[in-house]
Amino acid sequence: MKGGYKGMAASRAYEIRLPGDWPPAALNITRPNKLEGSVHWRYEGNTLTTVIPVVSTDVRDKVTLHVVRMGDLASRRSLNGFAGAMTRLREAYDELNQTFPIAWSPDELVDAMQTGDRLSYFPQQAGEQLAHYREVLPAAIAKVHQLEKPPSETEVAALARRFHVEPDSELARRKVTEFKQHVVRAEAALADLPSGK
Repeated sequence: MKGGYKGMAASRAYEIRLPGDWPPAALNITRPNKLEGSVHWRYEGNTLTTVIPVVSTDVRDKVTLHVVRMGDLASRRSLNGFAGAMTRLREAYDELNQTFPIAWSPDELVDAMQTGDRLSYFPQQAGEQLAHYREVLPAAIAKVHQLEKPPSETEVAALARRFHVEPDSELARRKVTEFKQHVVRAEAALADLPSGK
């Protein structure tokens, strides 16, 4: 860097973000008068973003970052729509958790929704995690669609017991209506996913 200005900082730390991509196999950094070495990084699985903090460095020094890609992973195109899908799955999960005691989020939905978190914890398993996600997503959507049917008498009775009312009370009827609305909103959240209706 050439030039400067009064009060210019002598050094600065950075955070580099590489969004919408597979996690790297390795990252190395080179600074002037310093040996090249690996750099600490983290992966935000829900947004498929590699986050690389660069320690405070003289603003006039050149810093070079070398990103080594995992050679066995598919192209970036296979990641298209993933971050949005994680948001939609979370919306469906939040809606269905409000249907208790009639129903709850299906395990398959929880499994699919947690893919981003698992990628954050285990970025080196990205290929396996994404393959599992593609397998479980259709089952998750199918389980949500199964909730379209009206609650059974047993489920309405459980609902009534929870609220200490009769099964044919106004409160029980209102809760059944709310249940249906939550299911419709959950289905709407999932509607544009590749395996949706």
